[in-house]
Formats: sequence, C-alpha cells, structure tokens
Amino acid sequence: MNKTVLSEMKAGQSALITEVKNCGGIRQRFMDLGLIRGSRVGCILSSRGSMKAYSLRGAVIAIRCSDARDVEVEVDKDEDDSPCG
Repeated sequence: MNKTVLSEMKAGQSALITEVKNCGGIRQRFMDLGLIRGSRVGCILSSRGSMKAYSLRGAVIAIRCSDARDVEVEVDKDEDDSPCG
C-alpha cells in the first residue's frame, strides 16, 4: 500500500483511512460522516478545483482539498498508478 493523504487520491482509487489528524471543527464533522480510522474510502471525482468527491459507507461526499490534507490514507496497491485523475 502507498501512504498519502486523502487530497492526493486520484479518481478511481480506493484506500484505507489510517489517521484523521487534529483538524479543528471539521474533525467532528468527519467523524459524524464515518470518515474515521479503519474506514474504506474511494475517490470518485478528482478535479483541479478546490474540492473532490469521495464514496464512503454508501454515500458520496465532497470535501475541500484543504480539509482532506488532514486525513492520512493507504491507497490500495493495485491502484497506485491509476491513469485517472
């Protein structure tokens, strides 16, 4: 697995959340959404803008890249070199 942060994921990649850093008020919101250590997350839309869309526990959520930098993940190995993004 390749360690990185949520904001660096490319469309089509999936990963395991390894840590949610202390990121202020958004931390509780992440926990409410299920964005916690041990959860699986997939990047479904990656644009050059300030937000990306992720699939998490059957829902699609959009997260600002500045907030997603505080979430560490391990990208599935077979998807490390995904041409999407």
